[in-house]
Amino acid sequence: MMRQTCLIAVLIAFSFTHAQKKSFKCEEVHDAIKLIDEEKYDEGIAILKECEKKDPKDYTYPYEIALALIRKEDYNSGISQLEKIKDYSNIDDYYYALLGNAYDYTDNPEQAIKTYDEGLKKFPSSGKLYLEKGVVFELQKK
Repeated sequence: MMRQTCLIAVLIAFSFTHAQKKSFKCEEVHDAIKLIDEEKYDEGIAILKECEKKDPKDYTYPYEIALALIRKEDYNSGISQLEKIKDYSNIDDYYYALLGNAYDYTDNPEQAIKTYDEGLKKFPSSGKLYLEKGVVFELQKK
């Protein structure tokens, strides 16, 4: 549980920082992230779904929806949301970290490792993916 709390805190910080630096076609994304940070997940998700309709090629909105679902501990819905955007060209290593952790939270460490490895093929210098993979191996006593 401590691992989950720390990772989610890091992903939230990234989410907020990333959203501040980038300009969006849907400015309401900032309101949605604020609501999610206040644990008003469903309200934030509703706004993000509207943003996704306005700008369907930006992976930020579905990623943020998945993050909100995972924070709600609706891991399977979060995984489903992330799997839908797997082929977006602009995903980054945070995507693989979140997806791998969601698999880990559903007691599927093998799929988590597979996901981290997939991310490491695209982002071989990603310290966060190596870290997450190592945490799963540690929890498995490997």
